[in-house]
Formats: sequence, C-alpha cells, structure tokens
Amino acid sequence: NANIICLTTPAYAGLLKKSGLFDTVWEDKKPKFWQPLGIYNLYKLLNSETFDCVYDLQTSQRTGLYYKYISDPKPKWVGVAKGCSHFHDNPDRKKIHTLERQQELLGLAGIQNIPAPQIDFLQSDIEKFSLPDKYCLIVPGGAAHRPEKRWPPECYAHVVGWCLEEGVRPVLIGGESEAAVCDFIEAAQPRCINLNSVTTFEDIASLSRRAIFALGNDTGPMHIANVAGCKTIVLFSDASDPALCAPRGDQVTILHKPGLASLSVDEVIEKLSKCL
Repeated sequence: NANIICLTTPAYAGLLKKSGLFDTVWEDKKPKFWQPLGIYNLYKLLNSETFDCVYDLQTSQRTGLYYKYISDPKPKWVGVAKGCSHFHDNPDRKKIHTLERQQELLGLAGIQNIPAPQIDFLQSDIEKFSLPDKYCLIVPGGAAHRPEKRWPPECYAHVVGWCLEEGVRPVLIGGESEAAVCDFIEAAQPRCINLNSVTTFEDIASLSRRAIFALGNDTGPMHIANVAGCKTIVLFSDASDPALCAPRGDQVTILHKPGLASLSVDEVIEKLSKCL
C-alpha cells in the first residue's frame, strides 16, 4: 500500500512508467551548479512529498547530494550519503558487480530474495520492420565519449558479411551517436538492415526475443537483449570491467581484450557460430 515514487532521468521516464511498478515517476534533469533555477526546482520537487524511506540505487556523488536537499527531519536513506541512516559501508563496494552491490544495499533495509531483472512489460509490434525469420542484432556503438569501448566498425562489417553468408540477416541498432558507425557498416554490407535511431526500448526487447543472437559492445541494449532471453556476445576492453558490469546469465559470452582493436574477427565468428 506504499506510495512508490521513482526518480530517474528523462530518457528512462517513459520506460519506468510503462513498467507499472511505480505510482509516480519523477524526472531529474540533473541541473548543473551554474543552473540555480534548475537546482531550486529539483529542491522543491524532492520536498513536495514526505518520504518514509529513500533507496538510492545510483549511489553517485550527485544523488548523495540529494540527501542534503531534503529538509529535516531526514527520511530513512539507504545509500552512501554522508550521515544517512542505512549507509553501505562495504569498502569493496566499487569492486563488486552492480547486481551484488544493489542487493547488499537493499539488504541493509531488510529487503531480501531480490528476483532477477524482468522486462516482460517491454513489448512492441516489430512487424512494422518487416524482418526475415532469421536475423541477428548487431550493436556496434556505445557511449560517444568512450570510443575505446567500441570494436572497430570494419570488424563489425566483416562479421555482418559472415552472417549474410550463413543466411542470417544482421539488424543494426543504436542511437544518434552510432549513426556514422551504422552507416559505415551498411555501406560495406548493403544487405544488412539499418534500424539506427528508430528503435525504442520496447522494440529492442521485442526484437531480442526473436533474434538468433545479439553481438555488441559494452552498452545498454546488450543488457536488454540478455534479459529478454537472447543469446548475447558482449565485447569488452579494459575501458570497463566485465566483473563489475557485464550482463549475467547462461546465454552470455564475454570476449575481453585490453584493447578491442586486438580482438580478431575470427575469434568473434568462432563464438557466433555456436549460436547457430
């Protein structure tokens, strides 16, 4: 019977509203220190309700600051904000996987037996894409400010060519920052299907449920594909640690090199061939 409010950024507000898990979803535009009006509006928002407990799953310096924004008396606060009631004091908290870290965090508040992530609510009609029966998902992008997390586009183009030879149609997905990469691959392999910048979270989940496999860098859509039940091959460089943030599960294969430029096409194809 609790009134559950979720604070998230605008990019995820729609997704969380559709989940049905929350009574209200608030949007945090993450105002900068030089945006006093934005900070004031966030301060007003955080104090527009009287909270019994706040669960800070972000546990960043920014969200820790929000503890100070909330007027006294402070609610129970589960996180790493200085002075909070349920402080996660594990000195190795940054050395454990996100899922374990959040489970430990919630355990401080007596929340146990946390189920695996579920995204059944993410559904869309993918018939609009007119895809063949046999297709795979290719996710060649990632954070634009972290190019070291991306496998070279020419390598993806070679893999796309191999998929086509095997009778599997590659489908490219990504956002605006991946447009140039997807265009490069499409120019090299015109028979692939380029859905860059046209897929929603719901589309990615629905596409993943029918895909033979998903191949991509360490980026958000690969987590969606995995939770949706798709066989996933995720490529990691030393720019991120798979022990801390890789998708979990029996259907996940991790390929890790200090630099992704040293990861050969043959190594990737060897893993993909097992998915066929």
